[in-house]
Amino acid sequence: MDHVRLRQRLEILTRQMRRAAVAERRIGKPAGLALGLRNQFGDAARLQRRLDDQQQGLRCHQRDGLERLDRVIAQVGIDMRSNR
Repeated sequence: MDHVRLRQRLEILTRQMRRAAVAERRIGKPAGLALGLRNQFGDAARLQRRLDDQQQGLRCHQRDGLERLDRVIAQVGIDMRSNR
């Protein structure tokens, strides 16, 4: 799931939870979230956290690769200067 679809899903779940709370208040039950909606919201939040962790790991891996590339290029430049 990409971020746009995940955000849309979270917005839909939030609206559903609000409607459920309003409907419960209307019929005289204590206001609260339906268990199924709360579980769906928790699942979406866990998925978002997992995606964020994965993207952070990819950024870290990319940054490490770029640092290694910079070191190699710098070493080539040093070697070229010393060969003159």
